[in-house]
Amino acid sequence: KVALLNSDDEREGESLERTVIDISASSAGEMKALVQESDEGLVELCLTGEERAFEELVERYNRAMYNYVIRLIGFSEDARDAVQEIFIKAFRSLSKLNPRNKFKSWLYRIAHNHCVDILRRRKPTVALDAKIEDDEGGAYHFQLVDRSADPERRALARETGELLEEAIMELPAVFREVIVLRHLQELSYEEIARIMKMPLGTVKTNIFRGREMLRERLLQRGIS
Repeated sequence: KVALLNSDDEREGESLERTVIDISASSAGEMKALVQESDEGLVELCLTGEERAFEELVERYNRAMYNYVIRLIGFSEDARDAVQEIFIKAFRSLSKLNPRNKFKSWLYRIAHNHCVDILRRRKPTVALDAKIEDDEGGAYHFQLVDRSADPERRALARETGELLEEAIMELPAVFREVIVLRHLQELSYEEIARIMKMPLGTVKTNIFRGREMLRERLLQRGIS
């Protein structure tokens, strides 16, 4: 048998459909607003209990955190776990963030401390030359590839990226970290100094020395 809707059923169905559409539109609008919000604005929303605001912060910094962490501790599985723990620590400590400080620098400081703790628990010889993998388990490359270039140039760029990655991983930890923060994460000298709790002059010196070491290692690989 086919049940026919009476007029009341039809009106109720139409009303429910409009409600669902209104809720979806409202949710989409709220998410769009969060995407456009500044880090500071998202932090304020988090402190009022808006969990989606912190989800947006995680989405915003998840990849950068992974790329930073894996170059300090190596091993993709460890790095994924570490990134999750870093965001948990950040969420639990959010109320302690000084409003005058940038969320980004504060988050990197938490990540730095967490990685230092991990390395202290390891044997000293672990991981300076660990293979770097991305979230999907494949080898990670620097973004040196011009997608508009011909296949030969793209292959050369990928090879250069692999050699650069190897050279960075050979740097002593302190120089490797400042190079990663400055040239891959694009943080300012002042931000790096706050993250590493290091005098500004020392940061600049370490970046200079790190570049020189990196240049030597690249020359050994035939890259000038």
